[in-house]
Amino acid sequence: MSDPESRDPQSHTPYPRTTDPVVMRRLADPRTVRLYEHWLARKGARDLPERIDFDPVEMRDWLTGIMLVDVFHAPRRLKYRLVGQDEVESRGFNPTGRWVEDGFLGAYLKDVFDNYNLAIDQRSMVFDWSGFPCGGGRLNSVETLFLPLGGTDGAVDKVMTFSIVKRL
Repeated sequence: MSDPESRDPQSHTPYPRTTDPVVMRRLADPRTVRLYEHWLARKGARDLPERIDFDPVEMRDWLTGIMLVDVFHAPRRLKYRLVGQDEVESRGFNPTGRWVEDGFLGAYLKDVFDNYNLAIDQRSMVFDWSGFPCGGGRLNSVETLFLPLGGTDGAVDKVMTFSIVKRL
């Protein structure tokens, strides 16, 4: 689903999502593009970078919008491991330690899972941008970058996300 005009069957409206780095670079905030470039540099010639490849000191410009989500397989489950302050404020609570279905930020859970599943299954970045009501009826504009991280066994064991949330 790299088509930015992919459709959400629940709403029958275009869902803005892409796996195309050219589209992402054209639409994303410069901070998002810089994080993607940082991920690519840490990946190098490997299929995926690992969590250990990222130094929090080098990540300070992104930390408030970062989340780390643990990926469990068979069955696939996703759990928030680390949640930045901007993400906590957008939700009105800290979802750390909760399953994604219990703490997601988005209009539809299916869209959120589709983003994670694309990043995990395609082992590539996913970028989405949208506007939706949340947290007491506020309308938020959000862009989110999903970046898979490999484990020592080569499977995706985490997804790092970075979001920029704007209250409209």
